[in-house]
Amino acid sequence: RPQPPALRLPVQFIAIALAIYQVSLDFPLISLILLLIVGVGFVNAFNFMDGINGITGMYSIVIVGFLLFFNIYEATFVNVDLLYYLLFSLIVFGFYNFRKKALFFSGDVGSISIAVVLFFLVYQFYLTLKAPVAILLVAVYGVDTVLTIIRRIKMKEKISEAHRHHLYQLFVDSKRFSHITTSLMYSVIQLLCCIIVYYSFQLGLWEQLLIVTLVLLSITFCYVFFVRYFLKMRLKAS
Repeated sequence: RPQPPALRLPVQFIAIALAIYQVSLDFPLISLILLLIVGVGFVNAFNFMDGINGITGMYSIVIVGFLLFFNIYEATFVNVDLLYYLLFSLIVFGFYNFRKKALFFSGDVGSISIAVVLFFLVYQFYLTLKAPVAILLVAVYGVDTVLTIIRRIKMKEKISEAHRHHLYQLFVDSKRFSHITTSLMYSVIQLLCCIIVYYSFQLGLWEQLLIVTLVLLSITFCYVFFVRYFLKMRLKAS
Protein backbone atom coordinates (compact mmCIF):
# COMPACT_ATOMS: atom_id res chain seq x y z
CA ARG A 1 0.00 0.00 0.00
CA PRO A 2 1.26 3.53 -0.71
CA GLN A 3 2.77 5.14 2.35
CA PRO A 4 2.81 8.89 3.18
CA PRO A 5 6.08 10.86 2.85
CA ALA A 6 6.15 11.28 6.63
CA LEU A 7 6.77 7.53 6.90
CA ARG A 8 8.76 6.97 3.70
CA LEU A 9 11.39 9.68 4.16
CA PRO A 10 12.65 8.62 7.62
CA VAL A 11 13.07 5.05 6.38
CA GLN A 12 14.93 6.29 3.29
CA PHE A 13 17.25 8.40 5.47
CA ILE A 14 17.97 5.35 7.64
CA ALA A 15 18.68 3.18 4.58
CA ILE A 16 21.09 5.72 3.05
CA ALA A 17 22.72 6.33 6.44
CA LEU A 18 23.38 2.59 6.78
CA ALA A 19 24.84 2.48 3.24
CA ILE A 20 27.17 5.39 4.07
CA TYR A 21 28.11 3.73 7.37
CA GLN A 22 29.02 0.48 5.63
CA VAL A 23 31.25 2.23 3.08
CA SER A 24 32.94 4.92 5.16
CA LEU A 25 32.33 7.61 7.78
CA ASP A 26 35.81 9.09 7.40
CA PHE A 27 34.56 12.56 6.45
CA PRO A 28 33.65 15.76 8.32
CA LEU A 29 30.15 15.70 9.80
CA ILE A 30 28.86 18.38 7.42
CA SER A 31 30.06 16.32 4.43
CA LEU A 32 28.27 13.24 5.73
CA ILE A 33 25.05 15.20 6.25
CA LEU A 34 25.23 16.57 2.70
CA LEU A 35 25.95 13.09 1.35
CA LEU A 36 22.95 11.76 3.28
CA ILE A 37 20.68 14.40 1.75
CA VAL A 38 22.09 13.76 -1.73
CA GLY A 39 21.57 10.02 -1.25
CA VAL A 40 17.91 10.40 -0.29
CA GLY A 41 17.47 12.81 -3.20
CA PHE A 42 19.00 10.23 -5.54
CA VAL A 43 16.69 7.49 -4.26
CA ASN A 44 13.61 9.62 -4.94
CA ALA A 45 14.95 10.80 -8.30
CA PHE A 46 15.48 7.19 -9.33
CA ASN A 47 11.92 6.43 -8.28
CA PHE A 48 10.58 9.40 -10.29
CA MET A 49 12.31 8.08 -13.40
CA ASP A 50 10.58 4.71 -13.14
CA GLY A 51 7.61 5.67 -15.30
CA ILE A 52 7.69 3.49 -18.42
CA ASN A 53 8.28 -0.17 -19.20
CA GLY A 54 11.92 -1.17 -19.28
CA ILE A 55 13.60 2.06 -18.25
CA THR A 56 14.60 1.19 -14.69
CA GLY A 57 15.57 -2.38 -15.51
CA MET A 58 17.62 -1.57 -18.62
CA TYR A 59 19.26 1.45 -17.01
CA SER A 60 20.21 -0.55 -13.91
CA ILE A 61 21.50 -3.49 -15.97
CA VAL A 62 23.84 -1.12 -17.83
CA ILE A 63 25.26 0.29 -14.59
CA VAL A 64 25.54 -3.01 -12.72
CA GLY A 65 26.87 -4.80 -15.81
CA PHE A 66 29.57 -2.17 -16.23
CA LEU A 67 30.50 -2.32 -12.54
CA LEU A 68 30.72 -6.12 -12.73
CA PHE A 69 33.01 -5.91 -15.76
CA PHE A 70 35.11 -3.25 -14.04
CA ASN A 71 35.27 -5.20 -10.78
CA ILE A 72 36.51 -8.35 -12.57
CA TYR A 73 38.87 -6.96 -15.18
CA GLU A 74 40.08 -3.63 -13.82
CA ALA A 75 39.94 -3.12 -10.04
CA THR A 76 38.07 -4.89 -7.25
CA PHE A 77 36.04 -2.39 -5.25
CA VAL A 78 33.20 -4.56 -3.91
CA ASN A 79 32.35 -8.21 -3.31
CA VAL A 80 31.66 -9.56 -6.79
CA ASP A 81 28.78 -11.75 -5.54
CA LEU A 82 26.69 -8.65 -4.85
CA LEU A 83 27.03 -7.62 -8.50
CA TYR A 84 26.31 -11.12 -9.82
CA TYR A 85 23.13 -11.55 -7.80
CA LEU A 86 21.92 -8.03 -8.47
CA LEU A 87 22.50 -8.38 -12.22
CA PHE A 88 20.78 -11.78 -12.29
CA SER A 89 17.78 -10.34 -10.42
CA LEU A 90 17.52 -7.45 -12.86
CA ILE A 91 17.62 -9.81 -15.84
CA VAL A 92 14.83 -11.93 -14.37
CA PHE A 93 12.81 -8.76 -13.74
CA GLY A 94 13.53 -7.61 -17.28
CA PHE A 95 12.12 -10.82 -18.73
CA TYR A 96 8.69 -9.78 -17.43
CA ASN A 97 9.06 -6.01 -17.81
CA PHE A 98 10.93 -5.40 -21.10
CA ARG A 99 7.89 -5.71 -23.33
CA LYS A 100 5.05 -3.63 -24.76
CA LYS A 101 2.60 -4.93 -22.17
CA ALA A 102 4.65 -5.59 -19.05
CA LEU A 103 3.61 -8.53 -16.87
CA PHE A 104 4.75 -6.77 -13.72
CA PHE A 105 6.44 -3.58 -12.58
CA SER A 106 9.09 -2.65 -10.04
CA GLY A 107 6.81 -0.23 -8.18
CA ASP A 108 8.12 2.11 -5.50
CA VAL A 109 9.52 -0.78 -3.47
CA GLY A 110 11.56 -2.14 -6.38
CA SER A 111 12.89 1.15 -7.76
CA ILE A 112 13.79 2.54 -4.33
CA SER A 113 15.51 -0.72 -3.33
CA ILE A 114 17.59 -0.71 -6.53
CA ALA A 115 18.41 2.96 -5.98
CA VAL A 116 19.76 2.32 -2.47
CA VAL A 117 22.03 -0.46 -3.74
CA LEU A 118 23.23 1.68 -6.67
CA PHE A 119 23.99 4.55 -4.30
CA PHE A 120 26.07 2.16 -2.19
CA LEU A 121 27.94 0.86 -5.26
CA VAL A 122 28.69 4.30 -6.74
CA TYR A 123 29.85 5.63 -3.36
CA GLN A 124 32.05 2.55 -2.88
CA PHE A 125 33.44 2.96 -6.41
CA TYR A 126 34.27 6.62 -5.78
CA LEU A 127 36.00 6.05 -2.44
CA THR A 128 37.98 3.00 -3.53
CA LEU A 129 39.29 4.57 -6.73
CA LYS A 130 39.24 8.24 -5.66
CA ALA A 131 37.58 8.99 -9.00
CA PRO A 132 35.16 11.95 -9.29
CA VAL A 133 34.01 10.61 -12.68
CA ALA A 134 31.98 8.10 -10.66
CA ILE A 135 29.14 10.65 -10.76
CA LEU A 136 28.77 9.88 -14.46
CA LEU A 137 27.56 6.40 -13.53
CA VAL A 138 24.16 7.98 -12.83
CA ALA A 139 24.46 11.04 -15.09
CA VAL A 140 21.48 10.48 -17.39
CA TYR A 141 18.89 10.00 -14.64
CA GLY A 142 20.50 12.80 -12.65
CA VAL A 143 20.31 15.43 -15.39
CA ASP A 144 16.75 14.52 -16.40
CA THR A 145 15.54 14.70 -12.79
CA VAL A 146 17.30 17.93 -11.79
CA LEU A 147 16.32 19.84 -14.94
CA THR A 148 12.73 18.58 -14.75
CA ILE A 149 12.48 19.79 -11.13
CA ILE A 150 13.80 23.20 -12.21
CA ARG A 151 11.20 23.34 -15.00
CA ARG A 152 8.41 22.45 -12.59
CA ILE A 153 9.53 25.10 -10.12
CA LYS A 154 9.47 27.70 -12.91
CA MET A 155 5.95 26.52 -13.81
CA LYS A 156 5.02 26.92 -10.12
CA GLU A 157 3.95 23.29 -9.78
CA LYS A 158 4.13 21.23 -6.61
CA ILE A 159 7.09 18.89 -6.95
CA SER A 160 5.34 16.18 -4.94
CA GLU A 161 2.42 15.93 -7.39
CA ALA A 162 2.33 13.49 -10.33
CA HIS A 163 3.32 14.92 -13.71
CA ARG A 164 4.40 14.13 -17.28
CA HIS A 165 7.30 16.56 -17.64
CA HIS A 166 10.31 14.23 -17.64
CA LEU A 167 12.03 14.07 -21.01
CA TYR A 168 11.48 10.32 -21.31
CA GLN A 169 7.75 10.95 -20.79
CA LEU A 170 7.77 13.54 -23.57
CA PHE A 171 9.42 11.00 -25.87
CA VAL A 172 6.66 8.49 -25.18
CA ASP A 173 3.80 11.01 -25.20
CA SER A 174 4.89 12.25 -28.63
CA LYS A 175 3.61 8.89 -29.97
CA ARG A 176 6.80 8.56 -32.02
CA PHE A 177 8.71 6.46 -29.50
CA SER A 178 7.63 3.32 -27.67
CA HIS A 179 8.43 2.59 -24.03
CA ILE A 180 11.13 0.09 -24.97
CA THR A 181 12.73 2.34 -27.61
CA THR A 182 12.90 5.24 -25.15
CA SER A 183 14.31 2.97 -22.44
CA LEU A 184 16.96 1.71 -24.85
CA MET A 185 17.97 5.27 -25.76
CA TYR A 186 18.45 6.20 -22.12
CA SER A 187 20.39 3.01 -21.47
CA VAL A 188 22.69 3.49 -24.46
CA ILE A 189 23.52 7.06 -23.42
CA GLN A 190 24.25 5.84 -19.90
CA LEU A 191 26.45 3.09 -21.34
CA LEU A 192 28.46 5.76 -23.17
CA CYS A 193 28.88 7.58 -19.86
CA CYS A 194 30.12 4.33 -18.28
CA ILE A 195 32.65 3.90 -21.09
CA ILE A 196 33.89 7.44 -20.43
CA VAL A 197 34.31 6.51 -16.76
CA TYR A 198 36.32 3.45 -17.75
CA TYR A 199 38.78 5.44 -19.83
CA SER A 200 39.11 8.40 -17.48
CA PHE A 201 39.06 7.11 -13.88
CA GLN A 202 42.88 7.08 -13.72
CA LEU A 203 43.32 10.66 -14.92
CA GLY A 204 44.18 13.54 -12.64
CA LEU A 205 41.58 15.29 -10.49
CA TRP A 206 41.18 18.38 -12.66
CA GLU A 207 41.04 16.34 -15.84
CA GLN A 208 38.26 14.21 -14.37
CA LEU A 209 36.34 17.27 -13.21
CA LEU A 210 36.64 18.76 -16.69
CA ILE A 211 35.31 15.54 -18.25
CA VAL A 212 32.41 15.43 -15.78
CA THR A 213 31.53 19.04 -16.59
CA LEU A 214 31.65 18.50 -20.35
CA VAL A 215 29.55 15.33 -20.21
CA LEU A 216 26.91 16.88 -17.94
CA LEU A 217 26.74 19.97 -20.13
CA SER A 218 26.33 17.78 -23.23
CA ILE A 219 23.45 15.84 -21.65
CA THR A 220 21.92 19.11 -20.47
CA PHE A 221 22.08 20.52 -24.00
CA CYS A 222 20.33 17.40 -25.37
CA TYR A 223 17.66 17.68 -22.66
CA VAL A 224 16.93 21.34 -23.42
CA PHE A 225 16.92 20.73 -27.19
CA PHE A 226 14.46 17.83 -27.08
CA VAL A 227 12.18 19.43 -24.48
CA ARG A 228 11.83 22.51 -26.67
CA TYR A 229 11.29 20.30 -29.72
CA PHE A 230 8.47 18.33 -28.10
CA LEU A 231 6.84 21.44 -26.63
CA LYS A 232 6.80 23.02 -30.09
CA MET A 233 5.17 19.84 -31.41
CA ARG A 234 2.44 20.20 -28.78
CA LEU A 235 1.81 23.83 -29.72
CA LYS A 236 1.50 22.96 -33.42
CA ALA A 237 -0.84 20.07 -32.64
CA SER A 238 -3.08 22.33 -30.55
